Amino acid sequence: MPPSFLPRLALLCLMVLALPGCASQGSTLGYYWQSVRGHLQIMQAADPIDQWITRTDTTPALRERLHLAQRARAFAVAELGLPDNASYRRYADLKRPAAVWNVVAAPPYALTLHTWCFPVTGCIGYRGYFAEADARAEAAQLAQQGLEVEVYGVPAYSTLGYMNWAGGDPLLSTFIAWPEGEFVRLLFHELAHQVVYAPGDTLFNESFATAVERLGSAQWLATQSTPQARQAFARPTAMNAAQLAGYDRWVAHANNASFAAQAAYDELVPAFEALFAREGHQWPRFYDAVRQLAKQPETQRHQSLRALSPPRSHPVPDIHIHREHHLGFQEARKVGVSWAEKAEKKFDMDCSYEEGDTQDTLYFSRAGVKGTLLVDAHQFEMKAALGFLFGAFKDRIEAEIGEQLDALLNAPHPAAHMAPATQKKPAKAVKDSTTARRAPAKAAARKA
Repeated sequence: MPPSFLPRLALLCLMVLALPGCASQGSTLGYYWQSVRGHLQIMQAADPIDQWITRTDTTPALRERLHLAQRARAFAVAELGLPDNASYRRYADLKRPAAVWNVVAAPPYALTLHTWCFPVTGCIGYRGYFAEADARAEAAQLAQQGLEVEVYGVPAYSTLGYMNWAGGDPLLSTFIAWPEGEFVRLLFHELAHQVVYAPGDTLFNESFATAVERLGSAQWLATQSTPQARQAFARPTAMNAAQLAGYDRWVAHANNASFAAQAAYDELVPAFEALFAREGHQWPRFYDAVRQLAKQPETQRHQSLRALSPPRSHPVPDIHIHREHHLGFQEARKVGVSWAEKAEKKFDMDCSYEEGDTQDTLYFSRAGVKGTLLVDAHQFEMKAALGFLFGAFKDRIEAEIGEQLDALLNAPHPAAHMAPATQKKPAKAVKDSTTARRAPAKAAARKA
């Protein structure tokens, strides 16, 4: 390679180590090399969108989607104030289901992500690999250290705009065929990482980008999209079999790492949306306000954002399940405890069961899910609030929870030797903890 290319290759090494946004970093020379090699392969596979459109072997569906991508890219600049640069003006067919595979990890009894620290991006809570086998090997090593781990495919990642001199981040086959609403959301999300990035603060960065994608996609759908695309986006229940299967697999294997990673994309989104409203729904003012927050120490910026978070704007819970029964209070209590045990085992929920004279209250929560189950002599009533990412699966989650509760109600009653639940300390005293696992509900079913 020419000597003049060497400084740029060194810069490429540094930037790819920082695959931020929706991918991650590493700590060994081998990891650095796979990052550089993997990114170079993607860059080399990318050609300008106009060339793909004129190619004779481009399918009509891909050609239509590339035209859509050009319109969405222009909209991002003109209407959302997102960067006007080389990114997402080329396309690459990767011939694989994901751009990278992320590894996330967390302790068994906490929702605190394990982090890796590197130049440019600081300490972040995920690590990306261009080969799934490499990601799973890393996950196996972390599991041997006693951590809960998850590996998941990522359709795109951002290089923060540092690679625009080399052609920028390209559109990829891993997400080009997504439904229109979801496609533009991802495009706006990744571009947002090029506007503001706080090194080492995954929660801030991902929540900001998620807020931009939500606000920006709503503006796109309202002004640029077709009625059919708007209708499809507004119906989260219209999921295909593959999406449902993916959801089922995620739920079956969800653990602390899964939920902690999900929370990074969700927790501060309402605060950023409130900040956008405070700045008069003006994108330049909003970005300037976010840049000022990024200059603050991490703890201070989080406090500033949480102070902006509005209360829930609607009193109706995201999930509301009501079941009447004729079990009587004591048998209903046993069913409530059994449901808590299953929730703890299958979903790793934090559950606390509080007895009353005529009504019991089960409190349950995880990142992205928080609710109560009221139990009395005649009925069960469950109310739960879902985080943003879980909201897309509201109907599916509600149906599955309802089926589980029905199965318990229709099953033989709990064994007669099972003693009534013992009184736990008030739920509020345990609900405030987010780092230590609460006393499991199954303890309530032990003999006195």
